[in-house]
Amino acid sequence: EVAQVCALLLQPDLRLLTLVGPPGIGKSRLSLHVAAELGNAFLDGAQFVPLAPLRDPALVPDAIAQLFGFAEAGFATPLDYLRVELRRRHLLLVLDNFEQVLPAGQVVEEILAAAPQVKVLVTSRVPLALPDEHLYRTPALDVPAGAHSPSALAAIRSPAVQLLVSRARTANPAFMLTSDNAGAIAAICARVDGLPLAIELVAARLRTLAPELLLARLTHWLATPPDGDGALPARHRTLRHAIAWSYDLLSPAAQTIFARLGVFVHGATAELVQALCTALGDLAAGGPEQIALLVSHNLVRAEVDAAGATRYTMLETLLDYARYQAGLRGEWDAARQAHAHIFCAFIEAAAPQMHGLERRIWMARIEQENDNLR
Repeated sequence: EVAQVCALLLQPDLRLLTLVGPPGIGKSRLSLHVAAELGNAFLDGAQFVPLAPLRDPALVPDAIAQLFGFAEAGFATPLDYLRVELRRRHLLLVLDNFEQVLPAGQVVEEILAAAPQVKVLVTSRVPLALPDEHLYRTPALDVPAGAHSPSALAAIRSPAVQLLVSRARTANPAFMLTSDNAGAIAAICARVDGLPLAIELVAARLRTLAPELLLARLTHWLATPPDGDGALPARHRTLRHAIAWSYDLLSPAAQTIFARLGVFVHGATAELVQALCTALGDLAAGGPEQIALLVSHNLVRAEVDAAGATRYTMLETLLDYARYQAGLRGEWDAARQAHAHIFCAFIEAAAPQMHGLERRIWMARIEQENDNLR
């Protein structure tokens, strides 16, 4: 897939390519690999713009312009700046998670019109419906075909099995793919339609369950669709199943932390999660252990930010499900209000530091929380 997308982008007459597909299929990861592969093919390299934190299409020009130094420029609007700045650039612009800001498609049109040497690679669940847009339908990972009980050697040739085994060994270093469990492993990959995110969620359960037992439980769960999923396309339903199944296996305390994490945008530190739980009146002491559990189940990712602090983030699909659960629990409004108070206090604490010796440190912290502040 990387080779195919790179070949398309190197065609002289192709300016806009959109990777489309259901959530969890790997569009973002594919685009990152393509950007790394093609970085040297463009004089100004490749620039990756994560749009997942945005909900307002009007913020898209700003999100792009900040990468090119708009904050220090003297232009009235980010779009004015982009028209001038990108005109002289020869680069690949990667816009990730565009589906929630689709009206900003006109921004992409203006960039392409103003900057003849810029190419745009977009990831989205749906096309942008722009003139000259080329679509690439991102496939799921190949699963073992044919035999009900493939050998371990035959099974491991499948990318879906490779991913499952890799994540299973992360959860349980003693795990091994053998001829005895290869059939169950292959069947698990097939049951989740080869969707990478679903495979990662399911693989976390191999920490405590044998593949055959995991397959039996997963098959039983998938046989009863969650309410309201009947209108979703098949692969959307599959992923929703996998997320719901993983969520239902959590302890009540971990479920609460997971739902509350949905209020943050582009993640949060452990201190911010603790502050939210304290504001909502319970679980003030249990947060770190529950977050660690969510990380081990692949529902939350632990990343080190620019300041060296650990930040807990979720993929956009999981974030949507966390917000859905917060709504079901009746906590969404209270969580948003607590979030607002936390970040008002944060920016009030930052204000006096803007002229002190720690100005650079606080500026970095503000930048890190930019999406939460928005």
